[in-house]
Amino acid sequence: MNGKETPRQITQPEATPLLTPNHKTGRYEPIGLFYLVEADGTWIGIDNSTGDAWVEEFVSKAECLEWLTE
Repeated sequence: MNGKETPRQITQPEATPLLTPNHKTGRYEPIGLFYLVEADGTWIGIDNSTGDAWVEEFVSKAECLEWLTE
Protein backbone atom coordinates (compact mmCIF):
# COMPACT_ATOMS: atom_id res chain seq x y z
CA MET A 1 0.00 0.00 0.00
CA ASN A 2 2.99 2.32 -0.24
CA GLY A 3 2.51 3.83 3.21
CA LYS A 4 -0.98 5.17 2.57
CA GLU A 5 -3.78 4.50 4.99
CA THR A 6 -6.47 1.90 4.39
CA PRO A 7 -9.40 3.26 2.36
CA ARG A 8 -12.69 3.43 4.24
CA GLN A 9 -16.06 2.65 2.65
CA ILE A 10 -18.63 5.42 3.07
CA THR A 11 -22.21 6.00 1.98
CA GLN A 12 -23.49 8.59 -0.49
CA PRO A 13 -24.83 10.79 2.36
CA GLU A 14 -21.36 10.66 4.00
CA ALA A 15 -19.69 11.63 0.69
CA THR A 16 -21.74 14.79 0.15
CA PRO A 17 -20.20 16.88 2.95
CA LEU A 18 -16.78 15.38 2.22
CA LEU A 19 -16.95 16.93 -1.26
CA THR A 20 -17.87 20.39 0.02
CA PRO A 21 -14.86 22.55 0.94
CA ASN A 22 -14.62 24.12 4.39
CA HIS A 23 -15.71 27.72 3.91
CA LYS A 24 -12.87 29.03 6.11
CA THR A 25 -9.93 26.93 4.91
CA GLY A 26 -11.04 25.90 1.41
CA ARG A 27 -9.93 22.35 2.24
CA TYR A 28 -12.05 19.22 2.05
CA GLU A 29 -12.56 17.32 5.29
CA PRO A 30 -12.14 14.77 6.73
CA ILE A 31 -8.69 13.85 5.46
CA GLY A 32 -8.32 10.27 4.26
CA LEU A 33 -9.06 7.73 1.54
CA PHE A 34 -12.68 6.83 0.87
CA TYR A 35 -14.79 4.82 -1.55
CA LEU A 36 -18.45 4.12 -2.18
CA VAL A 37 -20.59 2.21 -4.63
CA GLU A 38 -23.45 3.93 -6.42
CA ALA A 39 -26.82 2.33 -7.16
CA ASP A 40 -25.76 1.61 -10.76
CA GLY A 41 -22.69 -0.35 -9.58
CA THR A 42 -20.15 2.40 -10.27
CA TRP A 43 -17.37 2.55 -7.68
CA ILE A 44 -16.26 6.04 -6.65
CA GLY A 45 -12.81 6.61 -5.14
CA ILE A 46 -12.11 9.78 -3.16
CA ASP A 47 -8.48 10.50 -2.36
CA ASN A 48 -8.61 13.26 0.22
CA SER A 49 -5.21 12.49 1.74
CA THR A 50 -4.08 16.06 0.99
CA GLY A 51 -7.39 17.90 1.51
CA ASP A 52 -7.92 18.32 -2.24
CA ALA A 53 -10.58 15.56 -2.70
CA TRP A 54 -9.52 13.88 -5.96
CA VAL A 55 -12.45 11.80 -7.28
CA GLU A 56 -12.45 9.00 -9.88
CA GLU A 57 -15.08 6.50 -11.12
CA PHE A 58 -14.37 2.79 -11.62
CA VAL A 59 -16.19 -0.29 -12.88
CA SER A 60 -14.90 -2.51 -10.07
CA LYS A 61 -13.99 -2.30 -6.41
CA ALA A 62 -10.56 -3.78 -7.15
CA GLU A 63 -9.72 -0.98 -9.63
CA CYS A 64 -10.99 1.63 -7.19
CA LEU A 65 -8.89 0.33 -4.30
CA GLU A 66 -5.83 -0.01 -6.55
CA TRP A 67 -6.13 3.68 -7.53
CA LEU A 68 -6.57 4.75 -3.91
CA THR A 69 -3.53 2.81 -2.72
CA GLU A 70 -1.09 3.29 -5.62
